[in-house]
Amino acid sequence: MARRNGDLFWHPRIPNCLGWIHRELQDFEGAFKFDQEGVEVGHQHHVLEAEANSLINLGIDYTHAGNNQETIAAFHKARDIFERDAWFRWRYNIRLHAAMAEHALRQGDTVKAREIVDRLLATATKYEVHKYIAVAHDLMAQIAIAEGDMTSAEAEFGAALAEFEQHPVPVVAWRIHADLGRLRSARGDSAGGREAFGQATVIVNDIAANVSEATLRENFLASQAVREVMKGAES
Repeated sequence: MARRNGDLFWHPRIPNCLGWIHRELQDFEGAFKFDQEGVEVGHQHHVLEAEANSLINLGIDYTHAGNNQETIAAFHKARDIFERDAWFRWRYNIRLHAAMAEHALRQGDTVKAREIVDRLLATATKYEVHKYIAVAHDLMAQIAIAEGDMTSAEAEFGAALAEFEQHPVPVVAWRIHADLGRLRSARGDSAGGREAFGQATVIVNDIAANVSEATLRENFLASQAVREVMKGAES
């Protein structure tokens, strides 16, 4: 409808939203397609906020695919837009910092990742953005795992999940429960691992039940990440 009506507010933003939905449902190919469209439409219509958000998402897609140079280029373009566009800049910098920290972790640079996460946590705490407070603690847990500090990692996962007790974000929470399940299983805590994977499975099934598109729902449930969670809950 936005495309048909020549709308220049929602039309540049909708591909970014669709990309986010597909990525959350483990459809990374579909997410990449929509994120590319979001960059192109945002740039074409000079909607900087929409273009920057899609660039961040495109960087996340490239990180997932292991395309280091493309990731760096996408984040650089997003930062350039933030220098020119002050509207809601703090909010989108939070998203950029989270994505950059994950990329640094994928590259094995825990020092850089920790520096970025410190900024992320400070900004998210200042503005009371509970989703990204939890994301920051999850990233801190991943850094601790990379550095071999499993005790600190479990504490950080606990801090992340505590945020969701009052401020639920199911699409993030299931992945953190899964991370905790993997950590506990690796430490020999089979019962604790099953419990965490079980929590993740409950949330996954709730998410799937609310996906009306059958193919997208089935692909989500058949994805490697979800199958690992369900297997962990049963083992």
